[in-house]
Amino acid sequence: MVGVADVEEVVVLLGQDDRDARWEAARRLRFWKQESLDGDAADALLGAACTVFPDVPTTPWRPNKMLVEVLEGHVDVVEPALVQRHLAHLQGRTTYWHALRLLAMIPTREGSEALAAELHRLTGDDGVEPPGWPFLLPLGQAPRDGDIVDTVLAELLGRPGWLPTIATVVAAYAARGLLDSGTEAQVAEVVGRFLSEELDGLTAVYEGRGPGSDGTTTPASA
Repeated sequence: MVGVADVEEVVVLLGQDDRDARWEAARRLRFWKQESLDGDAADALLGAACTVFPDVPTTPWRPNKMLVEVLEGHVDVVEPALVQRHLAHLQGRTTYWHALRLLAMIPTREGSEALAAELHRLTGDDGVEPPGWPFLLPLGQAPRDGDIVDTVLAELLGRPGWLPTIATVVAAYAARGLLDSGTEAQVAEVVGRFLSEELDGLTAVYEGRGPGSDGTTTPASA
């Protein structure tokens, strides 16, 4: 079983400006995804993900992200409150988004509550841009606790740039009947506005073009 001492050894390796040490650390972290892990080691991994490690040439891994990714295979020993406690100190935005993905994978109400609290914080931060990948996909694959997360999902859906990132999650909640009537109306308004804007954009493009001699569309001024 992976324990705190094992995590400390990997942290030492990651702290070295050495290619072989970084490769060895990465090897161990990949191996741990299939190993047993105790709760103290999970806390130690989250704490280690807050550490600034040296950049090592020819090693493409992001060590902080890898430390969090190990926990995705051990959600049964991860305390949502511990993830919450470390969120503000994680190194790198990619690491942060993977920590939120980790919360989305924890199948308990405590996990949903911790995730909803952090997502709600994001709705008040205009400087945060969504990642380019569906970090909440685990929530969409196993929708749950609609009474906890439905409102904040609808709020994020309405923020600029967020719809492509979480639309499939919201759709999964709607399909399972996990959105209350008020949230459903809010989601319908956001999606309707998005589709209207997309249609207006396509109309503008089409109106700026005319049919070419070969049947294709060409700029009207051509």
